[in-house]
Parts: sequence; structure tokens; C-alpha cells
Amino acid sequence: MTTRLLPPFLIAAGVVLMLATLMLPGQARWVHDDPARYKHVTTLVATGDDVLLAGTQSGRLWRWDPDGQWRDMGGTPGELPITMLGHDTDILIGTPDGLYRPDGESILPTGRISHLHQHDGVLAIATGSSVVLRVDDTQQDWDLAEPLDGAAVYRVQAQVLDDGVAWHAGTIGQGLWTLEPGEDSWQPNSDGLPDPVNILSMRAAGNNTLLAGTDQGLFWQAIPGQRWQHIDDGLGERRVLDLHRQERDGSLELFAASDDGLYRITLVERERSLETQGRWSAIAPRSAELDRSVGFVVSADDTLWISAGSVYRLARERGALWLAGLAVGLLMTLLGIRLMLTAR
Repeated sequence: MTTRLLPPFLIAAGVVLMLATLMLPGQARWVHDDPARYKHVTTLVATGDDVLLAGTQSGRLWRWDPDGQWRDMGGTPGELPITMLGHDTDILIGTPDGLYRPDGESILPTGRISHLHQHDGVLAIATGSSVVLRVDDTQQDWDLAEPLDGAAVYRVQAQVLDDGVAWHAGTIGQGLWTLEPGEDSWQPNSDGLPDPVNILSMRAAGNNTLLAGTDQGLFWQAIPGQRWQHIDDGLGERRVLDLHRQERDGSLELFAASDDGLYRITLVERERSLETQGRWSAIAPRSAELDRSVGFVVSADDTLWISAGSVYRLARERGALWLAGLAVGLLMTLLGIRLMLTAR
């Protein structure tokens, strides 16, 4: 390269390097964004309008709004720990002593609330060995203590079928039980699942197949009674504590929360089946601060959030490599300008 061409080459190369560096997305990292630091966060939900609700072991309710601020919404009666949160026309607060509203009104004076799930105006409540289906001020109680041999119902989930809605009860130690449309009794629905098994999370996919996270991996089922299929692809037999699906950049992503972090895979939803593409990958490296199991994963304001004792949000930070790229590009540009001025 001639001396005459060197300055413009350095300038062009430096500018290209700086622009390319600026376009780098940065490294994904979990950032502590906890409203109640040093207070154990027990549950985290998103309301659907980019609002987050977090409950703590000490009974405090916190709300995050899109302005980026957490607000203290008060506490539970007697500072009861918050076991689960939900929302209809108002916030629903599950405790070891029943279900409450933020003003202290008792909705369901029963035992421990393990889970709340809403579908088409029906609130499903998992409490003890029972499932309660509640519509407005009427409710239907299903006591499953006898068929479950006293095992606890840990999660409830609705599934839309061709002939109506099926309700599923995930238990600790007794697998999964299903109330099919038009039936008046719950039936075991665990063919293909490990035995015994704990159902730790459930989600309905976009094609209305059912996903079940267990203490021995992740499974899916098209309709009740069919054999459950194991989704491995590197997830193995990890505990799946929560599930979250979202569309991003034209593809569908499935997230699985586990003891050692949050994992992601591309999901393909066929008419009556599920497929995955690639293998599960960790979302971001775990920091020394994030040393607990990831219990919940939600999205709000186009950001992923998790609870792992505290609340964390996923952020992208540009580290030393990004700074080095900008610095080298700037030096090349300045050197080219200096050589060009010197040559005149």
C-alpha cells in the first residue's frame, strides 16, 4: 500500500471498526433490581400490562411500573408470608392461611395457597390437596385428598380442547391429574412421566398442547390421556421450576427456570405436537450474587425478569472488548487524519 493511500485507509478502517463495535449487542447479564433487598422474594408475576408484582417472605407486596420504579403496596394480615400472587380486577395474594386482597379482605379462608391460575374468567386455586374453581362469587371445591393419598396439589393449569376446557392438577409425588370437559371426577394422567414425580410447573403452548416441568425434566402432552413426551436436548433431568414462552424476532422461544439458572430453546408448535430446534442454552452466566434456584421467570417492558431469592432483570452490558474496539477504531481514525494533514 502506497503512503498516499495509507491515511484514507486508516480513517475508513477506523470508522468501520467503531461502527461495527457499536452494533455489538453486548454481553447478557443478570442485574439485581430488587425492591426489598435482603428480604426473600417468594413469588413474581407479570400482570400483562408491563407491570410486575413481587411478594416476600415477610409479607410485603411490591409493584414495578414501566417508569422503572418499585412501590411498596403494603403487607398481608399479620405479616403472613406471600406464597403466590395473581390478579383479576384486583391483586390476589396467596398466603399459608388463605387468599386475600391488598386491603386485607379474605377471599378464601383456607390453608396454604400453592398456586393461582386464571383462564377465561375462572380462577383456579391450588390449596392443600384441593382444587378450587371460582367464578365471581361462586366456587366449586374438589377435594382430592383421598385419590392423592394426602399429597399436595402444587400447580393448576387450564388447557383448551376441541370440546371444552380441561383442568390439570400437578401434585407433589402423585403425578398429574386431569378434569376433562363434561366430567365430574379427576383422573390420573401420568402415562409417560417418571414414577414417582413432582409436578413443579405447567404451561399451555400456543397450539394448546400442555407442558409440564417436573423434578426430573420437561415433558409435553397433546391431549389428556396421551403418553407424555420428554423434551431433552441438553436440559436432561433438571428440575423445571417455571416455564415461559415468548415470540421474538419471528421465532418462538421457550424458557425453563431451574436450580442452576435460566435456559432457552427455540420451540416449534405443530398442529398437535411440539418440536425443538437446537439445544438448550443458558441465558446468562450466573454471578456470585445469583446463587439460588430460579423460581419464576416473566417478561415485562420487553425484558426478561427472574426471581431467585431476589429479583433480577436481564441486561446487556458492553465490556472490555467493546471499549477496546472503540479505542482501536478511534486511534486508527486519528492516526489517519494526522498522516493526511502531515502529507499536505
